[in-house]
Amino acid sequence: LNLFMLAGWSVSMLVAANTLLIKILPNFVEGASFMLLTIVTIGLGTYLSVWLKSLVKLGRT
Repeated sequence: LNLFMLAGWSVSMLVAANTLLIKILPNFVEGASFMLLTIVTIGLGTYLSVWLKSLVKLGRT
């Protein structure tokens, strides 16, 4: 796998996680739901970008 494929899978995982949270979270607490989605998106996006960066540094791709 090359880096482009791994980045695509990472974005797909991020979208799937957000979709799952949207389905699970109740609709009546909209403010808190959006805040949680924002935190998850920023956290998971940061983790995945650091992971991809470390793969490049190791030369695994």
